Amino acid sequence: MSTDPARRWPALRAILFDLDDTLLDTYGAASAALASACAIAATRYPGALEPRIREVYQEVIHEVDRRMAAQKITFTTAQEFYRHRWREILSRCQIGTTHAMELADHYAASRRESYCFYPEALELLSALRHRYRLALVTNGPTDLQREKMAAIAVERWIPDIYVSGELGFWKPQAAIFHHVLTKIGCSPGEAVMVGDSLTNDVAGAAAVGMRTVWVNRRGFPLAAGVQPDAVVRDLRPLPEILAAW
Repeated sequence: MSTDPARRWPALRAILFDLDDTLLDTYGAASAALASACAIAATRYPGALEPRIREVYQEVIHEVDRRMAAQKITFTTAQEFYRHRWREILSRCQIGTTHAMELADHYAASRRESYCFYPEALELLSALRHRYRLALVTNGPTDLQREKMAAIAVERWIPDIYVSGELGFWKPQAAIFHHVLTKIGCSPGEAVMVGDSLTNDVAGAAAVGMRTVWVNRRGFPLAAGVQPDAVVRDLRPLPEILAAW
């Protein structure tokens, strides 16, 4: 449903997709990697409680993501990024950081083995790329995001790719949306942002005048003050929604 039913939008020409938990099953890969890392942690830290590690893991990944988006912290490589997160996790669990490097590298390797598209994504991209200009806009360190994209060969379907770590600005900053729209030759009203983050994808894109689709795969509640133009549980309804616009 549109946030402003009375508004007359121009014809839709472009779709900007987020990567993680929109096209790429990042949650599934991370869950498998965390379980594997926790099994290693149990042998390195006898008596450490897995529920506590998992709790702190969630705290740390969200905090680090927020600090990166605010450009308060940067990482040159994916390895540096993962090792920082695991040092923080183990430190906050008060079990020492002796094995942080081992756990981080094991976690990263496990994730690399699990990268895949969501089941409906490939058929969707194959259909949409003949009707709209497609672009990928993703937050994260360059080599980490490029590694993910190479694993699933995303450039076969979306040739226009923009990574915050390469550009120097991050979603939800207006600069990244304006940069992408300029590059693909679209006005904000001619494009839609499709992503799983209410803050980074939905609020960020709406603030520059784009339409938005929130991919809410896990049934989260809407945040106060944020209203997507459409909400989907997976990508299958997207072509019909876009056609109606």
